Amino acid sequence: MLRSLEGVTIARCEKVMKIFWLPMGEEEHMPLSTLKKLRLEALPSLFSIWNSSKSLVRLQNLTVVEIRDCRFIKFIFPHSIAQSLQRLEIPKIKGCQFLKRIVQGDQTDHTQAVGFPNLKVLQVEDCTDLTSLFSVTTAQSLRQLKELTIVKCEQLVEIISHIKEGEEEEEENDEDILLPKVRSFEVRDLSSLKRLCSENFCVNLPALKELVVDRCPMMGMLAADAAAYGLQSASKTMKIQVDGQTLSATAVQKIFSGKLFSITPLLLGLHKGHHPLLNHGTLNPTGESDQIGTAQGGLGGWAAFCTALAITTDAGALCCSKIVEVMFVCVCCQALAAHMRLR
Repeated sequence: MLRSLEGVTIARCEKVMKIFWLPMGEEEHMPLSTLKKLRLEALPSLFSIWNSSKSLVRLQNLTVVEIRDCRFIKFIFPHSIAQSLQRLEIPKIKGCQFLKRIVQGDQTDHTQAVGFPNLKVLQVEDCTDLTSLFSVTTAQSLRQLKELTIVKCEQLVEIISHIKEGEEEEEENDEDILLPKVRSFEVRDLSSLKRLCSENFCVNLPALKELVVDRCPMMGMLAADAAAYGLQSASKTMKIQVDGQTLSATAVQKIFSGKLFSITPLLLGLHKGHHPLLNHGTLNPTGESDQIGTAQGGLGGWAAFCTALAITTDAGALCCSKIVEVMFVCVCCQALAAHMRLR
């Protein structure tokens, strides 16, 4: 019966605990080999999609997988089945809070890595326990991936991990992970995300047009040092949005050319009262005055400095760093307090 099945949709069945009970041995015609679409939704008792991680089922025609509100499943595919997903194009996963990994690692079979050479769009949302999305080996197979969206996965530390599904960990080498067709890369509400990929690796996104990083507090300095967070190159990027602030095209180019202005030396100079804008009838941060003018003149000089700083660093890039914002406010408050003492 399952040898010509092309689509499976199961929704709002409260007592379903498992979907497929499949054979373990060799068969001339494997069931589900014609399956193209799999949709599971609102199955609150579902613990596993497959009866065993050793099943010999081949899903070589599966292109679309949508799994929503199946909170207790811990993985989507066992390693043995994932090896056959050569045509998978669009997986969408949402509301699977106990999901650990998309592919379950098989500790006894290290002969073949998992790859998704036709994957085009991936959306993952509200999967609280997910700690990584792909292994390095799997990521290197994603040559057709165009859109990646990850939202509200609180335990996700890195998107691409050096631990390989179905393989033993190997010695790490510095190398780029090329994703040549990714145009949109969006991550939101990932409170634990530290890097896009593991240390010693960087993601190269030559076709990237839009990068969105919202409410990812450990990625706050991405705009200042993209490589430190695992993003090596994205030369065609037209838009970067960090915490709701959109950078200009000029700032984006500076980020990936390594020419983004660093304001740290400038702030250090401010602390010592060395910036030239502070020495023309305005106050310096130490509370001393070179040519003390009126209150309006002093504050006007600080306003000129603020404007110059915003222009030099790009206002969008400045707003991207919470640390910079705090330091900048402290400097301005210090100057205002000094001015009031001299009145």
